[in-house]
Amino acid sequence: MCGVSARSVCKLRITMTDVGALVDVAVTAAANGGHCVGRLDSGQVVFVRHALPGERVRARISSIGKGGRFFNADTVEVLVASPHRITPACEWAGQCGGCDFQHADAQSQQQMAMDVVAGLLIRLGGVTHIHATTTAEALRWVALPHDATGRASRTRTRYLVNADGVLSMRAHHSHDLIPVGLCPLGQPAADEVTRAYRGKPGTEVEFVVDDDGDVITVVDGVADELVTRRVGARMWRLQPTGFWQVHPDAATMLADVVREAVQAQPGEHALDLYSGAGLFAAELATAVTHMGRVDAVESSEESVNDGATALADLEQVTFHHADVRRWLREQRGTQADIIVADPPRAGMGAEVMADMARMQPRVMAYVSCDPATFARDTRAAGEHGYHLASVAVLDMFPMTGHVELVGVFRPGSQDCSGCCG
Repeated sequence: MCGVSARSVCKLRITMTDVGALVDVAVTAAANGGHCVGRLDSGQVVFVRHALPGERVRARISSIGKGGRFFNADTVEVLVASPHRITPACEWAGQCGGCDFQHADAQSQQQMAMDVVAGLLIRLGGVTHIHATTTAEALRWVALPHDATGRASRTRTRYLVNADGVLSMRAHHSHDLIPVGLCPLGQPAADEVTRAYRGKPGTEVEFVVDDDGDVITVVDGVADELVTRRVGARMWRLQPTGFWQVHPDAATMLADVVREAVQAQPGEHALDLYSGAGLFAAELATAVTHMGRVDAVESSEESVNDGATALADLEQVTFHHADVRRWLREQRGTQADIIVADPPRAGMGAEVMADMARMQPRVMAYVSCDPATFARDTRAAGEHGYHLASVAVLDMFPMTGHVELVGVFRPGSQDCSGCCG
């Protein structure tokens, strides 16, 4: 033990029993997952929330990492502040677990995201000489429309109703409910409905604003209406609980970035893996024309049905209701010119990356919501002859530690016009 109470500032080595201790932390860098990394005076590593690189903070230990190798903590006092620290716009910042960086200005949020992506690609992905700058072609920042507070950046907001009937959100990594009443990141179109809502304690409520401005209320996963989504001239009618990017401009921006990356040509064969309702399949089909073909593979039957309906006019598109890994295994010996993949947070893994490479595409576009699994799969791609040529980092989740990536992989070894900057 430190020789002081658990609520005292401890500068000695912390033991397994010291959850709740106050410690001084020198914060050095942003870390994946919406927090920063720093060290105690003893040299031990701490992952601390609500801090910024370059700060010195007083934090309370919230949990001990595996084997006592590191600690998790929450900032309770800023001893030396970063010039990028701002007053949060949301009154629940630091309590609600929905946002990580309400206390950071836009410039700092951007730089932290770029640093995290670059660091993971170097450490886990085996990519060399990549630079976390907004001007480097290989690693570029793509801004999406929203104001500095993140207002109106989410088309869906999810709440739990607390014992008093108030809409609430969970604290970070906790079952404790914070009675926010109204999340300021939601769409203004939903504000009136949200404020007026009265629900049964213990229920989960989600307010979804579609592209027509309609507000759909989902209670415990059940809704009576479909949502309308549009990209360009194409419209999807989807279940409110189905997957669609949460930022109102995200689907259009992702489609634009992927289209530019792969440069599909008439007559080519393209795959849209983990296709959902076919956002990328629609873009690919337009480019390959009726002379080409697009195979869209998705494990959700609901998404396959929604996509097949929305893309019914595109005869060159075939939807496959199948597990991607199993479907690729059945296609061995088949070639494809283009592969677009948008897997869940767990990524694809070595086996799927190997099967994709065996199809010898001229380009692969990998859409990822997790830089760590993306970096792991980048290493696997390299082992099968595909180098990471560029990465777009999309600013789709302001005030959080989340970003969306679009990585472009090409056959051959890494060249210095790509990740070498």
